This record gives sequence, structure tokens and C-alpha cells, in this order.
Amino acid sequence: MNQAAQTGKYLFGDDYEDVNFNAPAPTSAEDIQKNAHIVNGGTQEFKCPACRGGGRFITYTGRDGGPCFKCKGKGNVSKGVIAAAKGKATKAANELKWRDEHKAELAYMHKRADKGNNFYAGMREKLNAYGTLTENQLKAIQTDIDKDDAFWKAKKAEQDAARPDVPTAALETLFNQAKVKLAKVAIFRTVDITINKAKATGVNPGALYVKKTDGGEYCGKIVNGKWIAKWGAPDVTEALQKVAADPTAEAIAYALKFKACCCCGQALYNPVSVLAVVGPVCAPKWGLDHLRLAAAKMLADEKAEDQA
Repeated sequence: MNQAAQTGKYLFGDDYEDVNFNAPAPTSAEDIQKNAHIVNGGTQEFKCPACRGGGRFITYTGRDGGPCFKCKGKGNVSKGVIAAAKGKATKAANELKWRDEHKAELAYMHKRADKGNNFYAGMREKLNAYGTLTENQLKAIQTDIDKDDAFWKAKKAEQDAARPDVPTAALETLFNQAKVKLAKVAIFRTVDITINKAKATGVNPGALYVKKTDGGEYCGKIVNGKWIAKWGAPDVTEALQKVAADPTAEAIAYALKFKACCCCGQALYNPVSVLAVVGPVCAPKWGLDHLRLAAAKMLADEKAEDQA
């Protein structure tokens, strides 16, 4: 047996003798199409997925849009067309799933591309062309995300270290014992600044907001004992530290200057209220009854001395 025969025996096994190597190859377009049709499922046809076998394209409004382009109005298609349609749908579903799994990376890519980064602009073009990105492209994005996160964490740590400390224990005690049920916001007033505590359901729960008493301009906030000043706002750091160190002393200074309650801002007329620097309504709400008791005792002692 010659070499060609041995090769044929190896490739086709016992059926080698039945193989007609002299059979002419298909040359006409009709023969080629016929052979391809057999590969794609033979003569069996299936209901067209585009028109559902009706042969007509129906618009979403219910109008007749003419013959179906997929089956050319026949209503049926070959197995190959069905397989291609399924493959296209599977590819689209896989791309959608892939995009959902890599939302963070794609959002970062679009952000950098929108800012004019040529590398990410080119990557976005490839995404639009191929539907997904390669593993190396994803790795490059994730590396840049990690670098950015590390940079901003270090930046924040540097900023926090540079911010002045504010001992908030006395202020926290004051606001925690305040039972301001009628007012929407509990405000503590001093000569230079006013302070109110953020709502527990707000953006910065537990933070203390600081404003200028004169004009009400927002100056910043205290978060976890750190003073975060608003850029461009007046510097009230020194005044804030004084209030945080002794809120009662600053409340007295406010009342003496403005003749008003440090809690509600209302004018004080009653001798006990004037001396106590807090009115009878706000005192129990803010836990400042001891000031009014001390003021009442002082006035009673003075009256007793005058009578004696």
C-alpha cells in the first residue's frame, strides 16, 4: 500500500474503500449553496423568529410593515438562520451580563474618557466595537482605580491631620440632654457663633454645624472631633474652641450682650431669666435648670439681705 493509501486508511478507517477521491468538487453556485444548506440543517425549515411565521413585518403600532426581511415573506427559515438568531441573542445577553458585572470599571473608564484621556477614549471605542473588554484592559482599569483610591485616602488623612482638634465632649453633653420637642432644629447661640446638631437621618448624622451669629453665614462642621472649615468662610476656629471648652460661660456672655436667651434667641425680661441667661421654657429642654435655680436663690438671698 502506497503512502497516500496509508494516509487515507488512517484518516477514514475501514470506510476508506468507500471514499471516492475522484468525485468532482462542486463548482456551480447552485451546488455550493446546496451543500451549505445541508450543513445548516438540510431542507427542514422552522418558523421565522422575526415575523413568527406570518411572513409580514408588523410594527409596534400594529401596522403592516411589508414582507419580513428575515424570511423574505416566506414565514419559514432554515436551521442556520435560527442558530444565527439564537447566537446573536446569546451574545447580547452575555455582553449585558458582563457590563453589569463590571459597572465600577466601566464607570471609571467613561469618567476618564469624558475628561479627555486618550487611553480611555480608545478603550471606549473598543468597547463599542466588541461589546466587552479584554482581561488585560480590565486589569489596567482596576489598577488605576486602586491607585486613585490610595491617593485620595492619603490626601484625606493628610487633611484630617492638619485640621484642628475641637474637644466636643461638653457640646455633645449639651445637645444630648437637650429635649427640643417643639423646635425643628436645636440651636445654641453664643456671641460669635451658633451651633446646631445635624439630624440623625441627615447626610452627616451627629455632626455639629457652625454659623456666624451675625448674618448666619455657614462656616463649617465638626465631625468626629475634627473641625472642617468651609473654604472661603470666616475663620471661627478660636471662637469655636472657646465655646467647646465652656459652653455655659459663652451662653452667659451671649445673654449679657444681647439680653436674650442663648437657646431660642428670645429677649429676656424676668429678673430670674436675665440673671440665669436662659428662659423658663428653654431651661428644662436644654438641661439648664440649675442656672435658673442658682439665679432664683441669688435673688432671694439679695432680697433677704435688703429686708434684714
